[in-house]
Amino acid sequence: MANLVAGVDVGGTFTDIVVVGPDGITVDKVPSSPPDFQDGFLEALRKAGVDGETGEVPDRIVHGTTITTNAIIEQTGARIGFLMTEGHRDILAVGLGRRPKMYDIFMDPVEPLFLAPRRRFLEVPERIDTQGRVITPLDEGSVIAATTSLVTEHDVEALVVVYINAHANPVHERRTGELLRHQFPDLDITLSSEVLPRPREYRRLVAAGFDAYVKPVIRRYLERLQGLVSTTGNRLLVMGSAGGAVGVEAVLTSPLTTVLSGPAAGVVGAARVASEAGFDNVVTLDIGGTSADISLVRNARPSITASASFGDYPLNLPMIDVQAIGAGGSSIAWVDGAGGLKVGPESAGANPGPAAYVSGGTEPTVTDAGLVLGYLNPASFAGGLSLDPEAALDSIRKRIAKPLDIDEIRAALGIHTVVNSTMANALRLATMRKGHDPRDLALVAFGGAGPTHAGRLAAEVGVGTVLIPPHPGVLSALGLLLAPIQHSATESLPPGATTPDAAAVIARLDSILEDELRKEL
Repeated sequence: MANLVAGVDVGGTFTDIVVVGPDGITVDKVPSSPPDFQDGFLEALRKAGVDGETGEVPDRIVHGTTITTNAIIEQTGARIGFLMTEGHRDILAVGLGRRPKMYDIFMDPVEPLFLAPRRRFLEVPERIDTQGRVITPLDEGSVIAATTSLVTEHDVEALVVVYINAHANPVHERRTGELLRHQFPDLDITLSSEVLPRPREYRRLVAAGFDAYVKPVIRRYLERLQGLVSTTGNRLLVMGSAGGAVGVEAVLTSPLTTVLSGPAAGVVGAARVASEAGFDNVVTLDIGGTSADISLVRNARPSITASASFGDYPLNLPMIDVQAIGAGGSSIAWVDGAGGLKVGPESAGANPGPAAYVSGGTEPTVTDAGLVLGYLNPASFAGGLSLDPEAALDSIRKRIAKPLDIDEIRAALGIHTVVNSTMANALRLATMRKGHDPRDLALVAFGGAGPTHAGRLAAEVGVGTVLIPPHPGVLSALGLLLAPIQHSATESLPPGATTPDAAAVIARLDSILEDELRKEL
């Protein structure tokens, strides 16, 4: 790379930076700074000497963010309302009719009911059939009246429009959008036919609902961050879930595309370094402070899925196929009521963090166990962070060793054994369940804790080769710089097209590429 560029990956525990320029590569880590993640972002730039104060300014910064993911997991998104076709108010509550635990009468719903209570779902007279024909014209007066009620009585800051069969003909959704943007210019409007123009109303509602739910949150974050970095002349790009980077404006148009921003960058980086080492078929393992992310790479290309889910929630957007589990360096170890040793999914995060950080954390974590076992060197830990082995030992003694009546070393080894077993099962699911023999693959281990666990995991799963890239703790930040600029578009075939005309499909594809995507690029 002839120019100076920087990749900044903000995780739940650490913020990683990679700077590449004519003079070589610089890598570093700083603790993340929730909830004000932009502070850790700026601290990483400062520590790497590219914040403008030293005279060096990157031509562009590519950012991997967890803001979208955190807003969904922590349920801290916007207050949103829905406009629905008359008679179809309960699409979210009905969902897909699935009960993963058939006989559990206390089972939590698998539908994201936290998006909005039923009172914020209002109906509008309109109807389009499956062929895209208008059956009932849109009642524009009802649109204005329902939206006025949602704004004045329910204080919504974003509105989602989900009409039946809008994928077949979006004319009513588009007209609704025009009306509302004129009458309510300060209200965020999301049309389901723009977010996910595909059949199945529940899936379209979930995707559009999450898009609106996170839009005000990520807008406030990115506008604040862009204002901070643009003063030094940087161009800010954001990593998307499908393996490419886009500009801030594109993210604000469709923020849900960043739901797997950081993990996607890690897979891109791992695929590249593995291919350059002569391994095109690998399984990637990114173990950070909060989670372990696993993905399959075939023929040096990350696996892309168009039917991805976030937990139990179907998103159906193009994404790198990543399986995430709650097992990382900050995962807390605990003893259950039956005397069983458990690890995760609860995490100590960056603040207070593991007991060894001496930042107020008292719960033993995987990092504490690694320190007690001698797997980690307190003199050269991530980004120069100081670790206290005695604090780690004390937490394991009090919380694990004494309740189980064993010594501290056996307790620490037990923590590692349990978390390794959890990750090994996830590796088997990511490979064998998809018809791939792990013995035919190499394991690329990265992230702050990836190399620490790689050898044990490879032996347990049957992988014969482990690849540890240089600077494995910041490979996701490097992946940000390796990602292409990328935009995507989705469109459904004409209704009833059981045998589509190939020439017509190709012509429409050319039109999308030329008229939409090239203009965005």
